[in-house]
Amino acid sequence: MLRPFAALAPVPREEDYGIDAIGTLIRRAGRVYVAEDSFCVQIKTRTSAEFPLSGDGIRWLRELDLPYFPVVVDLNRATLSLFTVNHHRVAFAQDVLVPNITFTLDGDGHEDFPLGDPLMMWSLEEAAHSEFPKWAYSVLKPAIRVEAWNQIFAPARSIRFLNYQTQVFTARKDDGTAALPPTSGELLHIPPGDGEFIRRTVAEIIEPFAAWISNTGKHDHLGEELLKIRDALRRLDLDPDPNNKWDEIASVMAAYSGKS
Repeated sequence: MLRPFAALAPVPREEDYGIDAIGTLIRRAGRVYVAEDSFCVQIKTRTSAEFPLSGDGIRWLRELDLPYFPVVVDLNRATLSLFTVNHHRVAFAQDVLVPNITFTLDGDGHEDFPLGDPLMMWSLEEAAHSEFPKWAYSVLKPAIRVEAWNQIFAPARSIRFLNYQTQVFTARKDDGTAALPPTSGELLHIPPGDGEFIRRTVAEIIEPFAAWISNTGKHDHLGEELLKIRDALRRLDLDPDPNNKWDEIASVMAAYSGKS
């Protein structure tokens, strides 16, 4: 029921630390399939739909490189529900002391966290429909993007919320995609976060930013502003230009703007 829209690599049971399979979203392009974003799933039957985490397990969830989605299978109805834990991310944000977390269909919100409404649900019959892969892709693609962002920036304790309502296969547009696909929501920051991670991330982004801005052809008269940004960051104990390459960048920008 997952394979129509994802290439799957089952995780061997002896190596299963909470992941049953790693999936890679696939999109049909002409005669071929294009592999795109990856994610991991943990699968439970509805009769035992509990996803417990404690201690190192919570650290494991924080440090995953791929988005994590709990999946619940209803064997009697031959349906599958895929959930997101996005709305509980505050509970396991970096350095927040939560000893135990159990995601369940019905939880009290203290140690048992309710999974809430599924992101998407479908039946075995629907999975065989010709439009199903396109529909599933349109639902999961934006959700994976938001959750992948959250996994990357979890050390900064920045959380991007996911806006969604449960998607069902019968609610789709004329082109076969979801009628109301998930969207990126509010950004929540819980300071201070991992200072070294934040400093490293800013430094890694600001350097290519300087090179990019100097090649747009729109900002050549603002080369001096780059140097002001560098000086301000240095006063904040972050050096984005340890080899003073920006001096040359600003000089070239000035030359193109006719200021030299």
